[in-house]
Amino acid sequence: MNVTKMTYQEWLDKAEAMFGKSPRDWTFICPVCEQTQSGQDFVDAGLEPKEAANYLGFSCIGRFNPDKGCDYAGGGLFRLNPVHVTGPDGKVHQYMAFADMATVLMNTMDAKVWTEKWLATIQDHPDVPTDDGAMLAWFSTALMTGHDIGARKADKKAEGRHAVLLRAAYDLLTRAERGVFVEEAVAIQTHYDGADCDGYCLRDDIACELGISDDTDPIPLEDSEDEE
Repeated sequence: MNVTKMTYQEWLDKAEAMFGKSPRDWTFICPVCEQTQSGQDFVDAGLEPKEAANYLGFSCIGRFNPDKGCDYAGGGLFRLNPVHVTGPDGKVHQYMAFADMATVLMNTMDAKVWTEKWLATIQDHPDVPTDDGAMLAWFSTALMTGHDIGARKADKKAEGRHAVLLRAAYDLLTRAERGVFVEEAVAIQTHYDGADCDGYCLRDDIACELGISDDTDPIPLEDSEDEE
């Protein structure tokens, strides 16, 4: 891990230079999941502003909003925050790295954020609105970012569903192994989605997740004569 060391005043000056004076706008990037997160994200997750300030740049937003980020805690066993800030009292506090504006844009579908950056870009480069190439690149990037974020959310949801079904299958097979009597696997009960289900139900849900019909034949074994 590459560590950046600075004083508290240097860190504060950098935050205000990049995002302004309001901590709600300060944006960091998690060292584990690389999710960008601002002070406003913590407030939106239900924390009071003062409480949000204690976690901003220290622990991931996923601890408060499971739909965004991970459960990384800056004060846990693995302390991965790469920015070490020495306070006026001489104590060193570890923070996440600030997220540059390009990283912020690649991780948000917030129209307000994109608009603010667009206006700032025009202010710095007044010729951009008449440059077809620059306009095409900007709006193409905005559209593709929305697509990519949607795809990542769908992948995360699918991963969660896979874990649920795998655990249910594990429980079913374990019950089959430990049972006193030999039972058909499809008749054994397992618990998922808040209910007790049998093997038939589990098989159908797995087939749906795999995108195959529930009467699809099993993949043949290497010694397939036993299945004929």
